[in-house]
Amino acid sequence: METLLKPIAKDIGLTKWWSKVGKVFKKLVDTFDGNPDKRWWSKVLDAHNPWGSGRITYDGWFITDILGISTKKVYFESLTRGFTTVPLTITDGVSTDEATFMGGIAGFRTNSKPDDESAPYVEPVHGWTLLLDRNSVFRKQP
Repeated sequence: METLLKPIAKDIGLTKWWSKVGKVFKKLVDTFDGNPDKRWWSKVLDAHNPWGSGRITYDGWFITDILGISTKKVYFESLTRGFTTVPLTITDGVSTDEATFMGGIAGFRTNSKPDDESAPYVEPVHGWTLLLDRNSVFRKQP
């Protein structure tokens, strides 16, 4: 993927991201191979409570290395959502309507392998939907 995106890496802000995410991938492989770096895993996401006044801020390797956010104060609402939306105009050749396509990571689930006593693993759950207005002509049954 890095090779494929190299011609536009600067335009989409990935020039420094590849080296950071490569380190994350190595840690994931180390964990899979039975050598988890527990200190590294404890820093996926850290919340900093100001104890009194001010807002809770966040940091950790997921924010800095995966999301590429390097500011000192990261607030929850500024974090990237796991989904995206795209406005659409749909038609069947007769009727036309506006809609929104939404897709991405809708959540996660935990699993464990049968007959395996190791810790469960977490995997993302991807989903998509087409959002239509309640009165859309495309909602009507034939």
